[in-house]
Amino acid sequence: MNRTRNLARVATLGLVAAAVTLTLPASAFAQRGAGGGFGQNPGMQLWMALDQRFDEFSKQLTFTETQTESVKKLLTEFTEKNASAAKLKDLLAGMRARRGSGGGGGGAGQGRARAGMPDFQQMRTLMQELETPFEELHEKVTALLDEEQKKTLTTLLQPRRPGG
Repeated sequence: MNRTRNLARVATLGLVAAAVTLTLPASAFAQRGAGGGFGQNPGMQLWMALDQRFDEFSKQLTFTETQTESVKKLLTEFTEKNASAAKLKDLLAGMRARRGSGGGGGGAGQGRARAGMPDFQQMRTLMQELETPFEELHEKVTALLDEEQKKTLTTLLQPRRPGG
């Protein structure tokens, strides 16, 4: 029973990944190279890391007091100027909550993936709106860092691969 449930979850995640891939514009992949696309925008990754775990992230980057205040100010300005960021955050949280709630058995994954398609389309739209603001946020934060912090930031923002 657990094996069937785990297989259903794997199938669901596969369908979700396929749906994300299919809903992204081809230009996003072209601009980012072969590994690009959703979640590969360093500005988005930075925003999510700072938004979700600011203290931990700032410790890893060894922010000075001045850098901490400057980054907090940049985040506040970003949020105030980009209402789409709050919408994206809410959308991602809702998708995570639905994914985490499980529900259903084998075969139900396809129905859940289809039900989530409007969310993916809305996410795609929001990502397109936020692409440039995310890049600008990344540039502004990076400008505050010294060379060692920049190297650490690059490492922290690299996608983690399972088993690697």
